[in-house]
Amino acid sequence: MKFKISAELSYKVKTDTTFFFNIQAAQTRSQLITDEQIITTPAKVKIESFELGTRKARFLRVQVPQTDYFKISYTAMAELKLKPVNLKRAELQVSTIPPEAVSYLFPSRYCQVDKLYKFADVEFNALKTTYAKVQAISNWIHRHVHYVSGSTNASTSSIETITQREGVCRDFAHLGIALCRAISIPARYFACYAYQLNPRLSCLL
Repeated sequence: MKFKISAELSYKVKTDTTFFFNIQAAQTRSQLITDEQIITTPAKVKIESFELGTRKARFLRVQVPQTDYFKISYTAMAELKLKPVNLKRAELQVSTIPPEAVSYLFPSRYCQVDKLYKFADVEFNALKTTYAKVQAISNWIHRHVHYVSGSTNASTSSIETITQREGVCRDFAHLGIALCRAISIPARYFACYAYQLNPRLSCLL
């Protein structure tokens, strides 16, 4: 499957500024990116590209002089080559977690895993399979947390979501990540293009 990706950002730059942009699509074994193009206005700015982390997230560092109008546009073609996975058969043991996934067990700013160990253990850890545990976490969030637009902000964490029982997509995701990590299932946050997907349902995927 092929599709076109595009993004455009514009700013008024009041003084010489260094921007960091993470707007380029990921290059992975299942996603090939071609025909990439980055255009800036004004055209003559210094751009440096680099990668970070085990997932090789792609960043741009752009040096922009003071200007009334700066714009950066990104376009690319993505080709997906996906293989179906039977999640019900996917089992995970802590002893076999790949080293690059171990960090996805740790507490983080929005996912205070250390404060949810007991709750997650009582609610989900008795289930026999990894799939059943993750499905139960998803079902619990769906039943107990209400989707309320504008109910949270950029500082809302999983602890606030589980106590207030309301949130938006990112809050559903953070809570699901925290509960999975609390029972030794590596989980991480990701963003994607979800064509024609109901946003209320995408929170639970």
